[in-house]
Amino acid sequence: MHMLPLRSLAFAVAGGLLLLAVYLVGFKRVPAVVSAVQPQVAITAKPVAIIKGAPLEAAALDSVLSATQEDLGRAAFLARVPASLKDVPPPAAPAVNAAGELIVDSRLRLLFEHYLSALGEEPLAQVLVRIRHQLGLSLQGEALAQANALLEAFIQYRNQQDIIRSDYIELNAGFSLEQARAMQAAMRMARGQLFSVADTSALFAAQDTLEDYALARVAILQDASLNESQRQARLAEAAQVAGVDRASTSDRLLARQLAADAQLQADAHQPAQLQARRQAAFGTDAAQRLAARDQARAEWQARLARYRVELESLLAQPPVASALVQSLRAYHFSDAEQLRVAGLDWQDYGERW
Repeated sequence: MHMLPLRSLAFAVAGGLLLLAVYLVGFKRVPAVVSAVQPQVAITAKPVAIIKGAPLEAAALDSVLSATQEDLGRAAFLARVPASLKDVPPPAAPAVNAAGELIVDSRLRLLFEHYLSALGEEPLAQVLVRIRHQLGLSLQGEALAQANALLEAFIQYRNQQDIIRSDYIELNAGFSLEQARAMQAAMRMARGQLFSVADTSALFAAQDTLEDYALARVAILQDASLNESQRQARLAEAAQVAGVDRASTSDRLLARQLAADAQLQADAHQPAQLQARRQAAFGTDAAQRLAARDQARAEWQARLARYRVELESLLAQPPVASALVQSLRAYHFSDAEQLRVAGLDWQDYGERW
């Protein structure tokens, strides 16, 4: 029987292993979401150079497989859109001027909000991967660095919004126009600590105009001193100031329903009485959705209270390890909720665990 020389045998084995590697990489199913993706890592394809005829040791073969699977996994993750975003048009890409400087405008905020709306379906780390990938497709250098800095500020601002909103809901029963205005003022004050005046105007001016208009509408609709003719005139004036088309029937209906439900909550003394009034005012389906919202808020407060009891027991035995606090949060809350709870803890305890 003819025997292959040892060197030829080594080349033959290496060639077979290489074909096996290509087969496995080409046909192995890659998980749709790779949880190990880090937001800071640029998502680019890195083809592995293979020198034909060179023997592959086991470690080298593993390197080929892992590097190729990592790239395929990232590509698969980015290609797999969260369910809530599948039928939503993608946001406009950020732009630069002739000098290559970032143009800060509402397009940047809308890009952030587009992907952050999927929080809950995906953890924050994966949402940030998507946002940073989109930024990297159209920006580079200083413009990309500035956009990433604005993203970090925006994440902090969203966290502050949740904290302020939660506090106002907890401290105030029902809804009042004065409370809504106070909450709005608190949010804008927090925002002013994170963004420059120029960036605030560029990112949020249009949104602020619509928010001011919505509150103005509620105030006019709740003003019992106005007759119908005066009310319509005031609504038209508010719409003109905001540059809003009053022909939007859904906008009018939403404002009226919010004002009406706020009044129902203020007048009702028992949950059953509130539910009956909601059914009469809005119908059974809408009343059930409002009740579900109220229940979700109550469950959140209950979970937060249970977490705080356990946290207080940890604080009673200093020093407190950050890992223990984070583990406690992970037990009680989702990834998105943990960010909110961390902000509440920092506000109440003055510590960042």
